[in-house]
Amino acid sequence: MTLPVKESYDVVVCGGGAAGCVIAGRLASLGEVSVLLLEAGGPGDVVEVTDPRIWMRNIGSERDWRFASEPCAGLNGRRAPLPMGRVLGGGSSVNGLVWARPQGGLRSVGGRDRRRRLGL
Repeated sequence: MTLPVKESYDVVVCGGGAAGCVIAGRLASLGEVSVLLLEAGGPGDVVEVTDPRIWMRNIGSERDWRFASEPCAGLNGRRAPLPMGRVLGGGSSVNGLVWARPQGGLRSVGGRDRRRRLGL
């Protein structure tokens, strides 16, 4: 939803990724504060975002910040692409509905207790 821009806001949320949208939505639902959500990219209502079968078309597109790793010896000096969403919804809009399990300590027996403490 796009509304006219006001002169000032109580809260400005920078980044329309999943977390930014949730924070802005929850704050706005209070009705007591005015909230501005800023997103550098465009809307996510394009087929490359809405159809998970073709999500890979987002990599290197205008919906991707086009970050890359440093040259990696294991890749013969090449840089690996690090896709990051530049679109409303952020990475969640361009990742093809992929979910990756937590690594390291969060998967161990002790990690299970840590996840509970973190509310995960």
